[in-house]
Amino acid sequence: MLLACAVGAAVSVPCLSHAQVTGPHGTVSGFIGGVNWDNKVNLNGGVLFGGRLGFMMNEYFGIEGSLQRSNTSTRVGLTPWTVPNTPAGSEGADYSAERAQVSLIAQLMPHAKLSPYLVGGYSRITFDSHVSDTFDEKDGGYDFGAGVMVRAMPRLNGRIEARNVGFRFHATNPWGDEMPDNLVYTLGVQYSVGGRIWTPPTTNVTNVT
Repeated sequence: MLLACAVGAAVSVPCLSHAQVTGPHGTVSGFIGGVNWDNKVNLNGGVLFGGRLGFMMNEYFGIEGSLQRSNTSTRVGLTPWTVPNTPAGSEGADYSAERAQVSLIAQLMPHAKLSPYLVGGYSRITFDSHVSDTFDEKDGGYDFGAGVMVRAMPRLNGRIEARNVGFRFHATNPWGDEMPDNLVYTLGVQYSVGGRIWTPPTTNVTNVT
């Protein structure tokens, strides 16, 4: 909801051109955020952190990869998937959740001070138990989402993003092939390497009397 408001605000403000990097260039970014797991996932939400590397073919389209990690624990029981009717108070376990993803990015208003964008691609998530490797998981799936770039400087941008992440547990579990829908939201900064800085042309206004 917050991201939708941010994107709506970005689209509704006047489209003022802002100096930025154009042409082929690389991007490096770091972020922190959080994750809300689906009810089918037996993990508590928590803080995540990670980084991205990207290559923009131009100011509109690019490709990027990221790696993120969060440390959490199960809600009840030892498995990363939810087992219905597990007694409350059952022994739990600490887990690490790591997600690697590759996605395409499309800038909708690349010359604006607030620049909304869309992302989508493939992700692979690893659940690593700190107690036993019996229920460790490596699962592939999809992710898609949207965000807003805040043009602070030509090469330095703030970045707000939310993604829907889906995957299937490969081990035998009560949910079979049902795909949990999880929400990942992040806040970070992005730096552009290479390319050239495009500056919007200045407009001279002459008063006529």
